[in-house]
Amino acid sequence: MGRENTDGREIRNFFLAIAAAHTRRGRYLKVTTFLISFISSLLIPMGVVAIYFLWKHGDKMMREEREDVSPVA
Repeated sequence: MGRENTDGREIRNFFLAIAAAHTRRGRYLKVTTFLISFISSLLIPMGVVAIYFLWKHGDKMMREEREDVSPVA
């Protein structure tokens, strides 16, 4: 009745080894995850700042641009 699932235990040990970076795949996974999270943590705030700047100053820049273009008559 109490049969043990050896395949399940092997799969569990495989994923634990990867998660603990005991294997080459685990190290690559952790480095990749770190780089993706680090880059996105820098890019998302910069995007928010850029959107705010364009929203705040965009109308002013467009008005100045229209005034600089003189009609050809």
